[in-house]
Amino acid sequence: MKALYIALNDIRIAFSDRSIWINLLVIPAALIFVIGLANGQSLGGPSAAPRYLVDVVDQDQSPLSAAFVNALVGQQPSLVICPQENDAEDVCALGSDPGVISAEDAQSRLDQSRTLAYLVIDAGFGEALRANQAAHITYRSGESMTAESIAQQAVGTAAQRVEGIVSAEQLARRIADDVLDGDDAFVDSMRANAAELWSQSPVTIHEEVAPVEKPDFLVGLQQSVPGIGSMYVMFLILAGASTLVQERRLWTLQRLSAAPVTKADIILGKLLARFALGMIQYGVAFAVGLTYGRFLNVSFGDNPVALLIVMVAFSLCVSTFTLFMATLVKTEDQASSLVVLVTLALAPIGGAWWSLDLEFIPEFMRTLSMISPFKWVIDGFRNVIALDQGIAGVVGPSAVLLGIGAVFFVLAVRRFRVIE
Repeated sequence: MKALYIALNDIRIAFSDRSIWINLLVIPAALIFVIGLANGQSLGGPSAAPRYLVDVVDQDQSPLSAAFVNALVGQQPSLVICPQENDAEDVCALGSDPGVISAEDAQSRLDQSRTLAYLVIDAGFGEALRANQAAHITYRSGESMTAESIAQQAVGTAAQRVEGIVSAEQLARRIADDVLDGDDAFVDSMRANAAELWSQSPVTIHEEVAPVEKPDFLVGLQQSVPGIGSMYVMFLILAGASTLVQERRLWTLQRLSAAPVTKADIILGKLLARFALGMIQYGVAFAVGLTYGRFLNVSFGDNPVALLIVMVAFSLCVSTFTLFMATLVKTEDQASSLVVLVTLALAPIGGAWWSLDLEFIPEFMRTLSMISPFKWVIDGFRNVIALDQGIAGVVGPSAVLLGIGAVFFVLAVRRFRVIE
């Protein structure tokens, strides 16, 4: 119980310094985002396929011009034929008159890059086709070569279908004139049947999107949140070494030892305080990560208990090292310098800044990383987030971290002195 009071008092003192929020929240949040981008984080989720507007101006208003327009509609999912495919949400952006587009309006919309292209079906289109004469369609497009090719293909396909309808109508007219006394109803029926048959493509293409294989290492925010979070956990916990040296210099530690507390209470209290601060830093880092992830469609696995286990193991490991480090230094400056040196050396070596599984990482660096506690904590996070191994995936890394922590705890207890 006395150790708990010591821990709570240390935490209160730590948070009495307003500058702690800069290192606890502001800088980690910024670095998590920046390092996440450097590690391949996309700023958007899966993007929808682009849709291009194509205006159609039918100046002929004949059954064959209508058949041509109908052949365009729905042919390419990426094309929206306006105004025929306009909807309640005004996808064609036609405003107050959603049913009509004039040639002038179509040209203006193209000039403003609001559409990909437009077609003008000239008056007399249907009659020209029936008379086996040239039928004119004006096609004008913008600068998007890929999308323009899609539109041109759609126009070409529609033209072929209309030619087929015209051929069927001409054949029906001959039959009607020779056999049925010029029955126009038969001709109209044959033309409608031909249009219906042409609208039903005899070839069905079944599209399957090959699943993208999930990487077996951390990328983007999945790398930067646990990586940068762990780095700032170490920064925050190791700062306790400087605090202990300062308390010894100011005789705060000596006065504490004169109170009815044991050496074990002091050590445990200091250990609990640094551990709690480390867990708070992890909470902040993952809260920031989840906030980013909500907008960027990033998941951190579905096993928070496993994540918590590896966080606890790393925080305990670093906390015991802090006590040990405090027995090695004599001044606050020495402690502060050692905090920066140790953290900035071990973090990149252990994979806190980037994944050690990337191809450009040499093999000797992967071997060297085993001396860094970051290697083991990142392995634990990877096993949960990228490999979905759950609690089983953090047992090994956590055991290594706790083993390292146990060694430093024994060394710290043996060397710990209230008065140097």
